[in-house]
Amino acid sequence: MGNDQETAGADEALADRLAIHELVGRYGYLYDERRIEEWLTDLFTPDAVLTRQVGDEPATMSRGSVEIRATLSPHYDANLAKGVQRRHMPSSVWIDEQAADRAHAHAYMLIMTTVPGKEPTRVAAAGHYEFDLVKRDRRWWIAAWKLGLDAPPT
Repeated sequence: MGNDQETAGADEALADRLAIHELVGRYGYLYDERRIEEWLTDLFTPDAVLTRQVGDEPATMSRGSVEIRATLSPHYDANLAKGVQRRHMPSSVWIDEQAADRAHAHAYMLIMTTVPGKEPTRVAAAGHYEFDLVKRDRRWWIAAWKLGLDAPPT
């Protein structure tokens, strides 16, 4: 019986790792597809915290969807008005802490942009994400994340 419990626990931990990787992928996809409300409500806890740091500038912090939207809206809205298509390209996703209901994950991120039909695709930003994740109601959610950009996005 002990082996069955161990196997079930290992299977659940592996399923959780896959769900976390998919959460990181959905993060970029929903944002890039301009589904910002879905991005805010389907990925983050209501009290999520964003810490954003660009290069050596002091970090800024936003709490909850209203503040997070206000922090990201100027750049997001400007890109939208110009017809810029963004593409998040996560790589090297790794989970360095994982329990039944909490995890901590990282990912490198390249953000590619283009104005379809008008300009070539280029790297607009590069950086590192850190995610504090919680599992509630059998789903993983982002409770806090740090966006560390190497330089200001273009």
